[in-house]
Amino acid sequence: MDTKINSASFRSALITATICLITGLSYAQTTHRALWGPPHAASGRVASPSQPIDAKSASSSATPLLITGSWITSLKNADNYPFKALFSFMLDGNFLGATQGDVCCGENATAQHGSWSADGRHVYMTFYHLDYDPDSGDLVGYARIPFDIQVQDANHWSGTWTAYDYDADGHLLDTDNGTAQGMRITPR
Repeated sequence: MDTKINSASFRSALITATICLITGLSYAQTTHRALWGPPHAASGRVASPSQPIDAKSASSSATPLLITGSWITSLKNADNYPFKALFSFMLDGNFLGATQGDVCCGENATAQHGSWSADGRHVYMTFYHLDYDPDSGDLVGYARIPFDIQVQDANHWSGTWTAYDYDADGHLLDTDNGTAQGMRITPR
C-alpha cells in the first residue's frame, strides 16, 4: 500500500514539475520580453523599471518617452500655494497619484486615478479624485484635473494643470490652475 501511495505521489510531483517547466519555457518565449526583458531581435533595446520604454516607441528608433515610473511632484496653484504629490505613470497609460495626505485642497479626497497619452516628449494626463465627508463617508464632490506636461530628460518634467471642482451632482463649483515639476524616484 505504501508503494502505491509513494508511486502516486511521485507521478503527481513529476507531472506538476513538467507542467511548470513547460509553462515557464512558454512564458519566456512570449512578446512581453520585448519591453521588460533582455534585448530582443526586433530592436535590440532593453528597458529597466527605472527607465522604461513606452509601448508606442518600443519598436521605433525614436527617443523613448521616459514618463513611465514614479515621481515626486512639486505643485503650485494660482495663489502660489506650494504642495507635494506622488505620481505614477504606468506603461499601459494608466495613472495613480496621491497628494499631501489628500486633504491639501480643503476636503478629504481619495487618491487620484486617471490616464495619460504622449506625443513624443509632450504628455497629456487627466485624473479624477473624489471628495468626501470624513465622518460619514458621503460624497461631497469630485475634481477633474488635466495636465499638460513636457518631459525634459529621463528624470525631470514640468507642466501646467487646471482643476475643475464639481459638487456631488456634477455642477461646476470652481476652477484653479497652476504649475508642476516632476523629479523621478529612482532606486538609488
